[in-house]
Amino acid sequence: MKTAQLHLIPELPLPPTTAPLRADLPAIRDAIAATRHLLEMFRLQLEDDKARRKLRRLTQRLLNIHHELDHLTTTEK
Repeated sequence: MKTAQLHLIPELPLPPTTAPLRADLPAIRDAIAATRHLLEMFRLQLEDDKARRKLRRLTQRLLNIHHELDHLTTTEK
């Protein structure tokens, strides 16, 4: 009798707690990346096209914020 092989479950880029350990730009960027990932995973499960488009736009807005934070980081150096 064959048994099913176990697959590794990908880890989400989430902090171990809900509250970040630090309040700086890298922590904010990490939180935005994790939020974008979760939104995308949820969006792909939706069947409603209108809701999917709205979540895609929200995800894009978060990406734009992430890029703006990158610009802040590079100008501070």
